[in-house]
Amino acid sequence: MKRKRILIASAIVLLFITLVTAVSVIAADGDTTTQPKSVKSGGIELESKRFPISRYQANNEASDEMLKGPFVGLTNVTFSFAGNIVRVVDTGMDIMYNLKPIDEFADAITNVSKTVYNTLKKNFGEALFILTCGYVVYLFLVRGSAKEAMRRSILFILVLVIGGLWMSNAGYYMKTLNALSVEAQGKLLKAGNGLVGIVRDEGNFSDSSKIEKGKEMEGTIAVMRNVYFDIALKKPYLIVNYDQTNEKKINEEGNEKDKLNRIDKLLSFKLSKEGEEAKLKYIKETEVDKNNNDALSSGNVFNQLGESFIAVIASIVIGIPFLALAFLNFLLQIIALAIVFFIPFAFIIGYIPQLAFSGFVTLGRLGSIYLLKALLGILILFVYVMCFIVDTLVPPNGFGMYLLNVVVLASILWLGFKKRDSIIKFVTAGRVV
Repeated sequence: MKRKRILIASAIVLLFITLVTAVSVIAADGDTTTQPKSVKSGGIELESKRFPISRYQANNEASDEMLKGPFVGLTNVTFSFAGNIVRVVDTGMDIMYNLKPIDEFADAITNVSKTVYNTLKKNFGEALFILTCGYVVYLFLVRGSAKEAMRRSILFILVLVIGGLWMSNAGYYMKTLNALSVEAQGKLLKAGNGLVGIVRDEGNFSDSSKIEKGKEMEGTIAVMRNVYFDIALKKPYLIVNYDQTNEKKINEEGNEKDKLNRIDKLLSFKLSKEGEEAKLKYIKETEVDKNNNDALSSGNVFNQLGESFIAVIASIVIGIPFLALAFLNFLLQIIALAIVFFIPFAFIIGYIPQLAFSGFVTLGRLGSIYLLKALLGILILFVYVMCFIVDTLVPPNGFGMYLLNVVVLASILWLGFKKRDSIIKFVTAGRVV
């Protein structure tokens, strides 16, 4: 009986020790690593949000050595610079494509238009009305041109009616026109997704099939954000740390028992002191010794430094066209709001017979801005499809092919952006510039 009690007590103590050890291991792992996040836009998971961008850096078993360690640090300074550029471009694309100043200020614009128009009409309307009536009488009695007098009268009535309708419903018209331009952009981008989906079944472009219906714009921009992130930061990161860019091949060599694949495992370590120590241990024991990853060996320190500079170049030369398109999309909305501000003045000036078309011309220019905003989808589609074509014809497998891919893509995007007017003029037969 006594022996039985001793065995039970021993079993309880052993179980307690086991639980404490397990909890300690879990706690330690939780203190040094994080799980990837899943943030979606338009049905597409954003690669830049899975792990903090600051973790995309060069890793090496010699990072704690006195002589080679500073070179690893210098490589990471370069990666940090590239990462900051990528962060700016990615955030810019997110904000400038998704900001909707027209929808936000449409109602306020309606109130401003009414106030300005009524104020101008109250102070100058009667005088201008008398001037117009006198001019019509002059045409009819003095010049004997009943037809011209009638035309001027009808034109003046149209100015009053259309101007009044616009002032009372400016916000509604603005939102409607903006919705139509966004819908047109979405349809154009949907056509591009269909083209890419026919011939691509893997990689970033394969995600186009996951874009939610009705969110073609958000989904396609999310794909483009992933494409840019992949070109500007992730592929240089893979080259520096694995000496190749084929994610599938890299992950095949990982530990099947680990919940994270090989790439995510290296990115999962926190940048804290404990996290850095755990990562260095993982690099030495798993990557270098077990997986024979020469890219992370101490002899590759100087090569990593040279390869890291391409990340800075790629993030800049590819980032400028991507960010410029987002800025144009935002700028056109600001221009539309600016034109709306001047419409009340244009219609009041239209009371003057010789300037009767001022209001109509201003509305026409506003319509052109919305049309141009819709056709901006063509330029976005051009960038989207060119990225796909270059990625297919010049697959960035390895450092040399990656560098060639960046050079070719950057040249095409810069040329296309420089000739953006020619592209729009060609599509619209010269009607829109």
